Amino acid sequence: FAGALGKNIILDHNTFYLNAYGTTFTEGEHVSGPFEFEGGINVRITNNIFQDLAVEAMRHPAGVSPDDIMSIIPIDSIGTEDYPESSRSWVIKNNVYGWSPGFKTFWAGIDTVMPPVFLSPYAMDAFFSGSNPNFVEENNIEELIEFADAPAPDKLLAYVQHRYNTNFSNVDNPDFRADRNGVGSLQDNPESFGPGNDPYNFDYAPTHAAYTAAEGEFPVGDLNWFPDKKVEWEAYMTGIEVENRLATNYVLEQNYPNPFNPTTRISYTLPKAANVSLAVYNALGQKVATLIDHKRQVAGNHSVTWSGVNSFGHAAPTGVYYYQLMTDEIQITKKMILIK
Repeated sequence: FAGALGKNIILDHNTFYLNAYGTTFTEGEHVSGPFEFEGGINVRITNNIFQDLAVEAMRHPAGVSPDDIMSIIPIDSIGTEDYPESSRSWVIKNNVYGWSPGFKTFWAGIDTVMPPVFLSPYAMDAFFSGSNPNFVEENNIEELIEFADAPAPDKLLAYVQHRYNTNFSNVDNPDFRADRNGVGSLQDNPESFGPGNDPYNFDYAPTHAAYTAAEGEFPVGDLNWFPDKKVEWEAYMTGIEVENRLATNYVLEQNYPNPFNPTTRISYTLPKAANVSLAVYNALGQKVATLIDHKRQVAGNHSVTWSGVNSFGHAAPTGVYYYQLMTDEIQITKKMILIK
């Protein structure tokens, strides 16, 4: 998938665990990571666990500046007229990520290894700084989860250390596969490989922050490990879908918080699919920022965040502002106050 455009990508309530992805570059801060969909158009990454991923990290020659940084979730510009940057939408929220102490200790002892991060500084500055309200990053936390019965990271750590110590020659690499039923031959006896009759268990204790970190205060990760919570989640999501379907009028909510500094959330409801525009004006009626520019959206509940920045990237001054929702059928305006 690397280098390709992905129009719709959704990762929700997955548990990703133990991955040795790594690479060597000489400059830059936005290289591909273990998930190579940096050219995604509409991307939703929500309620997942990412633990001990990309543990081979980023290897770079000594003295290179800036250091290369590998992110678990890579994002990059796509440079195509068919999908301008303003048409893209990324939501990365309510995820939990972390790395075991053994990997962190290993990275800290080598000058030419840059530890991985969840989102790179490049991504945060270029995409989630408020210039595009359709890029949302929030409620992603770092926590090392102790699963009930998961493979230990020791074998993967030994693999990473061997690879580094042998200059990545791939000679005598230790086997890092985790299979308590016996590792079989995938070619000659494929049924002998896999979880078999004694599978691992990736649930975890309610004392973890991750247990209530997903949307609706549900556990993050694969909910098949929490059957009761999975049933509740399905009911919760059905309720949201019903609420969206029952919308019969256009509604523009009061922004929250209000007054605000420096960001505020604007929510609205569409009774049917529509071409939507949402803009902010000052007290003189001058347009300050365009949050949505004639974008086709489905019926239901929507929201955007305004970071108090005008169309030129400058912070707007304290004052009264008006936000206006427009479709081909309606125009609704409400007042908000920015205080610094």
